[in-house]
Amino acid sequence: MKRVRSAPARWIKEREHIMEHMGKKVTVFGSFVVDLMGRTPHLPAAGETVKGTVFKMGPGGKGFNQGVAAHKAGADVTMVTKLGRDAFADIALNTMNELHMDTGRVLYSETTETGCALIMVDENSSQNEIVVILGACNTITDQEVDSLEDLVDRSEYLLTQLETNVSSVERIVDIAYRKGVKVILNTAPVQPVSDELLGKIDLITPNEVEAEILTGIKVDSEEAKVLFSNKMLLSEDGNFSIGECMRSFEMQMPVQLSTKKPILHISINPHPEDVLTDRQLSSSCV
Repeated sequence: MKRVRSAPARWIKEREHIMEHMGKKVTVFGSFVVDLMGRTPHLPAAGETVKGTVFKMGPGGKGFNQGVAAHKAGADVTMVTKLGRDAFADIALNTMNELHMDTGRVLYSETTETGCALIMVDENSSQNEIVVILGACNTITDQEVDSLEDLVDRSEYLLTQLETNVSSVERIVDIAYRKGVKVILNTAPVQPVSDELLGKIDLITPNEVEAEILTGIKVDSEEAKVLFSNKMLLSEDGNFSIGECMRSFEMQMPVQLSTKKPILHISINPHPEDVLTDRQLSSSCV
């Protein structure tokens, strides 16, 4: 992949690839939380109570957002997440039913509540503070992951992120890797992950901050500029280690349509014929 300079041409090509690959089977494995968002004139200081102006509640979670985005892009999506037995679970199921998404592989906890996110937004500066309680989707067991093997086996792509318990991500990625299914990882919320896990990923989609944490390279540095414009082999010994000796990876900095901010994509084991489709399926969830 080379850095794309003509945005309109790239958008056209991305759409052509999406149209060509519509209907591909995609398993999305990840989180669901209910977003509880309040707007205030300013964010409260410690111990301060502030009157809010707007409250909204709706479906969210990085995994759920991936699933909805891929579904709306035309993929044949099966969403895998874990819910409690509560009213918040109904929000997930009702949304999926309204969108005609498959609910047959949703997991349930009898003891842990559905996750939620408490979001405060300063309506003047747009700064926000967020607390995420992952709830049930942070309790996915090895047995539950193993029950998905037949689903993964029928899929061409696995989309996932790091907003469920990492042990479940490692296990589902291992299943996909063994079956030759392409794996796309959104590295948020950013946290330490093993080289073994990263070595099984086809495409990862960190934002600028996550990319710097994972690679140790500042996005606006001279080193990054070299990487943006050239395919660069950092190691000759075949080892894989983010930030030290990545094995044959490429970077580029396209413009995210919704915010006009540059987003960094790192393709570890690139499939040239599929990269645009992979990016389209995952970029809206970064």
